[in-house]
Amino acid sequence: MLLFQEIRGKPSFLFIKRVNRGKHAGQIALPGGRWDSKLDSSLKDTAIRETKEEVGVGARSHSLKIYGEMPAMISNQFGFYVSIFLGSIKTAPYLIQTSELDHVIEISMEDLLTSFEQSGGFKDERNITWHGPMFSISYDPIENKKEQKDEETPAIAKEKSKAVIWGLTARILTRFFQILLEKGK
Repeated sequence: MLLFQEIRGKPSFLFIKRVNRGKHAGQIALPGGRWDSKLDSSLKDTAIRETKEEVGVGARSHSLKIYGEMPAMISNQFGFYVSIFLGSIKTAPYLIQTSELDHVIEISMEDLLTSFEQSGGFKDERNITWHGPMFSISYDPIENKKEQKDEETPAIAKEKSKAVIWGLTARILTRFFQILLEKGK
């Protein structure tokens, strides 16, 4: 889900950084996940459920609103279709699912646009090479204060980090900005 929010008066996006295990280890991504036929009646339901599970968005004071859907995209690495929903939230403490996520990232649209590279070359920690659109970002990671099963604990910021948004996430952002430019003409 591509989530918008206002941070310090600037339109911003919410990203997640995955934990360092699994297929997408350590990658910067958008909240979301797989459709579950037992839990979801639509792909929109999947996006909402997964976003709530990963970062607590939609719970309490976040006021999650869904505005629409972008055209689906195919993951080059795994060959599956990805539905991209556009939504907004009010800023509030995140409740991060620490079994899947290392932390949450808030990046302004302005910072994303100034960090864009059309066809940069990048190699991740697992030696996967990417030649395509990418965003080299500097950000303040937001993580849970502590993990507790029964009590919700708000997230707090750590010191600045640097990362590259690449792959499908970079392609989704690039397509979103292309759509904005086309609509603005």
